[in-house]
Amino acid sequence: MTKTAKGKVKKRRGRILLPVISIIAAAAAVFALIIVFGFRTKHVAFKGTERLSEEQLNEYILDNKMPNSFMYKFFDKKNKYVPLISTYDVELKSPDTLEITVHEKDLIGYIRVGDQNVYVDSEGKAADVWDMTYEDIPLLEGINVSEAVPGKILPIEEGVLEAVKKYGNAFKKYGIDSDRISFDEEGNVTMHIKDVTVLCGSAAYANEKTDRISRLSTEFDGIEGILDLKDFDGTQRNLYVKTAKDTKETEESEETEYEKYTEDTEETVEYTEDKEDTEDIEKTETTGETGE
Repeated sequence: MTKTAKGKVKKRRGRILLPVISIIAAAAAVFALIIVFGFRTKHVAFKGTERLSEEQLNEYILDNKMPNSFMYKFFDKKNKYVPLISTYDVELKSPDTLEITVHEKDLIGYIRVGDQNVYVDSEGKAADVWDMTYEDIPLLEGINVSEAVPGKILPIEEGVLEAVKKYGNAFKKYGIDSDRISFDEEGNVTMHIKDVTVLCGSAAYANEKTDRISRLSTEFDGIEGILDLKDFDGTQRNLYVKTAKDTKETEESEETEYEKYTEDTEETVEYTEDKEDTEDIEKTETTGETGE
């Protein structure tokens, strides 16, 4: 092929490519205009939590802005830190509407560290520091630490940590209606439900104890007393709340038994003294007769 022929081929290709490039550029421009002006976010719906308000979620996730819905859905990072939330998903419902579904962290309680609330997850880790409290997340009373690092296991005794995890998870599972769980230094647990104090003891049979508490607690209205489950293993059936009246009757019964025992003892003593007096008299009479 001669140089002239080659030049003609290049010119033809140029004439063909130029319109194609122009069409592509025009399409890209139209697409860009559609993205910019057609996907302006006007509505954002949040789902999945009642712990944080829409205003709070909007602040943490969207920085109080209305992003381009298309760009946010497909190109923006979805890993911003949100208190009490583990992850969130974004769905493009329409060109001007985003739906954001948040997934809460698996929290079982919170402890007080200084003037802060440190929330604890199901693995016994410090999950978040947050100033608000919630009715369905109990205070883990008696857990005293000087520092709690988010993402790290609480720096407490192994036995206490085991009790925190077992009772905290069971408490959440059975929906116990109480605002606190108390722990002592050995990990023994006390729950406070309405006006009933429940002595749970160690972490042994924590699930069985909490299950039984959830069933019995429906009858706690108007009752004040103590339910002792320290030795409960899931097999016992005759369980009851020991009220102040029961305690008083027990004390009165014990006093009656003590008084009866005392009276019997006094009678025995009197009988012994009478017997001794009789023996002395008989001995004196016998001695007198011998003397005569």
